[in-house]
Amino acid sequence: MEHYDCAVIGAGPAGCAAARVLAAGGFKTALLEKEALPRQKACGGSLSSNAVEWLEERFGPMPEELRRRCFPLAGLRVVRGGARYDLPYRPSRLVVPRPEFDFWLARRCGAQLLEGAEVTELQAERFANRLQVREGGRQFELGATFVVAADGGASGVLRRLRPEFSRLYQLPNLVSIDFFLFPQVPGEERWRGVLVAGRPPRALRVQPVAGSLGLAVPLPPGESSGEVLGAALPELRRHFGLEAEGPVSHRPAVLNRMGMLGLFSPGAGSVLLAGEAAGLLDPWGDGIETALLCGEEAGRAAVDCAGEKVLPHAFYAERLKGLLLDLEDSRRGRRPAGDLLLQGSPLDPRGLTGRRRYRYLLKVLAGP
Repeated sequence: MEHYDCAVIGAGPAGCAAARVLAAGGFKTALLEKEALPRQKACGGSLSSNAVEWLEERFGPMPEELRRRCFPLAGLRVVRGGARYDLPYRPSRLVVPRPEFDFWLARRCGAQLLEGAEVTELQAERFANRLQVREGGRQFELGATFVVAADGGASGVLRRLRPEFSRLYQLPNLVSIDFFLFPQVPGEERWRGVLVAGRPPRALRVQPVAGSLGLAVPLPPGESSGEVLGAALPELRRHFGLEAEGPVSHRPAVLNRMGMLGLFSPGAGSVLLAGEAAGLLDPWGDGIETALLCGEEAGRAAVDCAGEKVLPHAFYAERLKGLLLDLEDSRRGRRPAGDLLLQGSPLDPRGLTGRRRYRYLLKVLAGP
């Protein structure tokens, strides 16, 4: 059995940020990703200017081939009942292609990358964790002093680590998503959006991606997306410039809404949870930035407690306090995304009517 100082599960932004800190701290680190990279993600890939600066300081400048596939994002467009609100970003955001972006992060983090390696079992003990891994047709065991799990909203590590928390809070808040891609000729201005459509109404996320327009449709148990998609198409044509008759592909995904309800789990002992696995989901669409920040804190917690008798969970929980307060302010409508221009819009939170609309917008964003 090969032993690592830390095993990081999931090669998304949270996992790669943690792996970078660990590798830079001299830890022998394995980065396990269950799919082969680059792989598709049902994500808009939006980065604020602060997030781009953060990335360049830690991972270096993006390679030119990746930069060419990025484009600016004008703002957030909210459509409901024929009414439309345009909320610009100041400055404009950058949209990155998630497959190539995650692959770049994984190559730059300095950890040993194991692709197609799915963790099927975890035995967590004090500074002695055992992981059963399936890679292709073979099974093997891997040992790790620390584990950082950034394996998404349906996190298998959370289910095994805290089964009662998972039963009460994680599993009831998992929402199935159909992510459709429509061919789209890029325009001068590209907007992400929230489109309220269907009966009963539900919030659909509109995401421009390279050469396409993405639509995320949340699905209650036992329902299909056909009726909602039919109701959304006219609004996509009217408000987002869609010309295609229908989607060219779709990908199922899972969203974990427990963070929208103020429910978080940073892990336990020497196993830390990061990103959506911990419930760290931002209602304003700053998911990548939130994942990067908490992943870095998870890595620092493990490095700081190395050689100490204190488990990293205590370090990590303390480091997350500021981020959790920011997410709580966002969830309760006390703070919008820092680059979203609400001033002078119908959703300006300064007036009484504006505050009501602003809280309604948050409710829509927190869908489904």
